[in-house]
Amino acid sequence: KIVVVGPKECGKTTTCQLVAGATPSREYDPTAGVRVQTCERRVGMRTVRVDLWDCSGDLKYQTCFPAMADGMDGLLIVYDPDEPGREAELEKW
Repeated sequence: KIVVVGPKECGKTTTCQLVAGATPSREYDPTAGVRVQTCERRVGMRTVRVDLWDCSGDLKYQTCFPAMADGMDGLLIVYDPDEPGREAELEKW
């Protein structure tokens, strides 16, 4: 379970789609709460199932993060460095 977080509209869903091997959507569709995408990857001689938990960056879902983080194996923080002030938002995660 990899939890993907960051400010809204920074590319979390696109990142998850690319990692999962899907074609990213051209239209913006805000994540409501969380979207889970599953993919399989080879690690050495094993095939590993990876669940990517694409968490909304909308602050109204911020209180849900502890539940989404329960049992996570990794955290990926995504942000757009070209957007002024985005680094300050990273402190929330």
